[in-house]
Amino acid sequence: MNVLNIVVQLYLLNRFLGMQYQLWGFGVLNDLMHGREWSISGNFPRVTFCDVIIREIGNTNRKTVQCVLMINMFNEKIFLALWFWLVALGLLTTLNLAYWTAITFIPSYSRNFVSSYLNYFFNFNWVNISDRYVNTKEISTRRFQSFRNIKLSEKELDYFLYYSAGKDAITVLHLVSDNAGEMVAADLVAELWYIHTEQKRSQKKS
Repeated sequence: MNVLNIVVQLYLLNRFLGMQYQLWGFGVLNDLMHGREWSISGNFPRVTFCDVIIREIGNTNRKTVQCVLMINMFNEKIFLALWFWLVALGLLTTLNLAYWTAITFIPSYSRNFVSSYLNYFFNFNWVNISDRYVNTKEISTRRFQSFRNIKLSEKELDYFLYYSAGKDAITVLHLVSDNAGEMVAADLVAELWYIHTEQKRSQKKS
């Protein structure tokens, strides 16, 4: 939606300015670099003709003189900066969309993510946790001991990803990792894996 929003804004900006370029910002920048006058490029006229009334004793004269439109000099720079800002924002948003699409829908990325955080959890020294986290230590150690002998095979990881966790959970775990840290994300992955293994055990017993 963000990419679509930026594309629509760029389209409306080009339509609003009514210029001859599809890529308006690059066209204006090229004109400025090559010193093209506004009369050739059509970009924000800086000079126009103004009617000036000069009052003299017993007479009023109307004269036409050249005027400089200072406001258009500022308008051109403002719209140019706005156009390039939207382009840069669009590129970054597209790259971000591609990144999240890759880590969510490409199986190898999801497998590596889950296995790396499970290994992080397995290798964490829970014994050295502070005394005020005793409950967390006991729960995490018990959870670790309950499935530490399970091999993280590709088949097992795929089953966990597609049937137990799902793509939404992987996306949320990525967000947790980015915002709350690896330790919290590893604990959540381990909890999901623990639930997954317990469900498989109960299915085998039944």
